[in-house]
Order: sequence, then structure tokens, then C-alpha cells
Amino acid sequence: RRRAGGFGDILMQRMMFEDFNKTGLEITHACPINFIELSRNHPYTKTIELSEIKEEEFGAIIDITSACRSYEMKHAPYCTKHRSDIWAEYCGVTLENHNMFLTPQPIAIERCQKYLQKINPNNKKIILLATKSTDNDFGIAKSLTTEQITQLVNTIHNMNMIPISIHSITQDIYTDLNVQQLTLNIQDWIALVYLSDCVVSIDTGT
Repeated sequence: RRRAGGFGDILMQRMMFEDFNKTGLEITHACPINFIELSRNHPYTKTIELSEIKEEEFGAIIDITSACRSYEMKHAPYCTKHRSDIWAEYCGVTLENHNMFLTPQPIAIERCQKYLQKINPNNKKIILLATKSTDNDFGIAKSLTTEQITQLVNTIHNMNMIPISIHSITQDIYTDLNVQQLTLNIQDWIALVYLSDCVVSIDTGT
């Protein structure tokens, strides 16, 4: 059970379930409803919303919500473990694999292919940019500055590639630089990452 987000944490939790399956137990991942789409369609677990938990139907319920925060506060600044490993070990499992099994839907791939063909008729390489964090506590510190973004975009153009910004909102800096911006639903976002040549990202869900 995970009582909080964000997107990145839910994605990293997907890395646990392949090895959890080796225990022979049936695994269910419960998370907030606004993150359900990121947890679904995993071959080794089923997904439910938190309010759907009926304790009498489960042999054990493990709440991993604060496991990473506790570990990272205790070991900072020397946190050497990936969050998926911290959660798994909290549940008594050591990970051998770190596969997300994050597969885009065919219809989303088709939509994004049509978009890319429209903006990229010469078949240049596509570079996705995820340079802004929405984290309220640390977002400013993690996000790239205007100067860094400008230099990055200019470099991509000089390499004859096409930059595209992906985020939940449009950003003035990319408007000023005449860079394509996409605010996507989750399935299109997954498909676009799948179809791109490279993603330049800060420490955020993308």
C-alpha cells in the first residue's frame, strides 16, 4: 500500500513486483486514484485504489508510504540505495531485477507517431525535455534555470535535432524559445517517451 505519490515513486514501485512474484504470493498494489493509471497493466500484480482495500481479503498489508523517507533521513547525505530496493527490503524481498514493465498502449503510440510525423517530416532525432519539477518542497532546487534551458535548446538545435518539452503545464521559457510543448495524458506521455530518441530529465517522474 502506498498512500501518496508522486508519479516517479509509483513508477519505481513497478520495479518491485517481478521479484515479489517469486515468493509465490498474490500481490496487489494499492495507491491513490490519481496514480492508478501508472500502476496498471503490470504482469506481476493487480492494482486497486486505496479505498478499495478490504483488510479481511488480504493475508498481510504492508504500508510503504514512509519507508523511503525514513531511510533517506537516517542515511543522508549517503543514500546509496535505489528507492525500489529500499521499499522491497522493507517488505522482506531483495530485488534481482528492476523492470518496470511499462508498455505504451498501441492507440497512444499511433497518436504520437502521427504528431511526430507532422512536426518532423525530415525524420530528425527527437529529444524530450523534462526540466521542471512540480515538487512543492524541492522543485525550485531541482528544476533547470532559464539560462540552462536556453543553452540546452540551442545545443539540440545546433545538432540538427528537435526538442520537445513535456510537462503538465506550458512554460514561458519554451514559448519564448519556440519549442514544441506537450501537456499529455499519461498514456500519450508513456508512448512519446517510448518513441523518442532521448530524454533529458531532472529528478522528476519523467
